[in-house]
Amino acid sequence: MCQVGLFFRLTFWEFSWDVMEPIAFFTTASSLLVGYAYFLITSRDPTYQDFMERLFLSRQKKLCAAYRFDMERYVELQKHCRCPLEGNHSQS
Repeated sequence: MCQVGLFFRLTFWEFSWDVMEPIAFFTTASSLLVGYAYFLITSRDPTYQDFMERLFLSRQKKLCAAYRFDMERYVELQKHCRCPLEGNHSQS
């Protein structure tokens, strides 16, 4: 949304469409190529939420390794203590 607003401002107040057309084209094409490369590397959608989730998980793994936190044990305890109202009713 910010890109659209910036291009609108630059096109109609600062410059003309003759100047902004190649800039808009190459900016949009570059963002599409970066998104496609992200998809090819990660096999996930190139959304902001997915990127932030991946960034969070990588930082979490680094912190867990640095402080010797047992993540597998944590997940096991979390599954054991889960509230029955959360929707996972299949107990084995």
